[in-house]
Amino acid sequence: MRLFVLFKAPPEKDLEWDEADVEGQHRFGYRVWRLVTEYIAFSEKNQQGVNRNLRRDIHTAIRNVTEDLGENYRFNTAISELMKLTNALQEGDRHSETYGEGVQTLLKLLFPLAPHLSAELWELLGQTPALHEVPWPVWEAEALTVDEVTIVVQVNGKMRDNIVVPTAQSGDREVLLAKAQEAANAAKFLAGKEIRKVVVVPGKLINLVVA
Repeated sequence: MRLFVLFKAPPEKDLEWDEADVEGQHRFGYRVWRLVTEYIAFSEKNQQGVNRNLRRDIHTAIRNVTEDLGENYRFNTAISELMKLTNALQEGDRHSETYGEGVQTLLKLLFPLAPHLSAELWELLGQTPALHEVPWPVWEAEALTVDEVTIVVQVNGKMRDNIVVPTAQSGDREVLLAKAQEAANAAKFLAGKEIRKVVVVPGKLINLVVA
């Protein structure tokens, strides 16, 4: 019920009763419960080191929930962020040590919104001290960095393909041009054509003007 009230409307808006949304928050709470209890029962934890993608999801959630609760009072979007983190954990690899970090972070961030559920799961995890005595998590800028980015390939202004390049090269004209010409679908629209102009928007797209 607490999650429903916080999720349904911002504090300054009127709240309208909606049984479907109550049920939706019940399902979310159950997903968190199942995720944590299944992790507790998992016997092969911490065997595969750090998962960078999952760690990025974790620290993105820390940053966004911290801003939503501390500066903006957007409880509904904070809950949405926790739903995203729950999805990322459900799709993640429980073998990695990052997964355990994610489970603990989820409960820490959920605690102001669903204190009883979070505190009970924290205790089941065997964590001490009690959750209300645990410091609020701090997001790390380094964890948010992306190793690779997806660049849109356009031919004469129309999207024809996507390429993936290292972030450090996402604005390198020559690298993007070479990869764009190798992209299978884009190559069909380049065959027999002369590239007259190359337009690069770093980190986003490359447009090949051909004739």
